[in-house]
Amino acid sequence: MFARYTTVRGEPDKIEAAIEYVDGEARAAVEATPGNLGFAVVADPAGGRLIGASYWDSQESMTNSEPALAEVRTGAARTAGGEASIERFEVAEGFRQSIPARGALARLSRFQVEPARVDEVITSMREESVPRVK
Repeated sequence: MFARYTTVRGEPDKIEAAIEYVDGEARAAVEATPGNLGFAVVADPAGGRLIGASYWDSQESMTNSEPALAEVRTGAARTAGGEASIERFEVAEGFRQSIPARGALARLSRFQVEPARVDEVITSMREESVPRVK
């Protein structure tokens, strides 16, 4: 599975409108795109930031969807009065207990490691960190 995180940074007083746009029109467009496996939105309204996380069945599906969804990203940035950036990932490990309701809290953890240690860190996450969180 692959993931694309679109981060929108904008004006804090416009983030609620951007959340509505991303959770409505943008979600519908993303989920209607071939190869999509789901979509999540997390936000930091006070910080003027939201992230739309889309999940894809292959790197090819994720890459092929980008031109078709460019206007959606532009619309989110425009609604927030800011700009959007994209990051792409291969999902190495993931789980969830349930689909969280709007307003639930989420923690996203970012790890940056030496490329030679990626496999070691993924193994550690799978064997140690994920079981503890579960």
